[in-house]
Amino acid sequence: MIRHLSIRFAKKDDCNFVTHAVKQLIQMGENLEELPEVENMDKCFEELISDPKHSAIFVAEDGGKKLGAAIVTFQNALHFGGKYAYLQELVIDPAARGLGVGSKMLKKIEQHAKENGMIALDLTQPPPTSQGDAERSKFYQKNGYEMGGVSRAKVFKKWFHGK
Repeated sequence: MIRHLSIRFAKKDDCNFVTHAVKQLIQMGENLEELPEVENMDKCFEELISDPKHSAIFVAEDGGKKLGAAIVTFQNALHFGGKYAYLQELVIDPAARGLGVGSKMLKKIEQHAKENGMIALDLTQPPPTSQGDAERSKFYQKNGYEMGGVSRAKVFKKWFHGK
């Protein structure tokens, strides 16, 4: 049961929690047996939290217990005709899923994006073959997100090590 949910900007001492959460997301999205190792993740975290004009990391807590993390970046896009927010990652502790934490985080992110002049909030889900796809799709639909296309990536350098 969630009693006092708060959502705040990440601080330097949140690095381990946030990076571990993102590794869990990679593990799930890539169907890995173990948590992957990701080069330069801590350095990237530091860069993101030190550049609030272009990014934000949010942490959800209940009574000091960290329950979720979200990483958002801001950029310009011609097809939006201006600046938009891109939700890179949204990870909720499995024990806190279904309790409204993710929806409240999305609302906080949307509010922050609007306050900073963003036209839209865009995101990409892991592949449909990944764990939890049906639940994720239902969650985003319930929160007003429409399917907009298919994301593709050409990876120049494998960014994680794991099996």
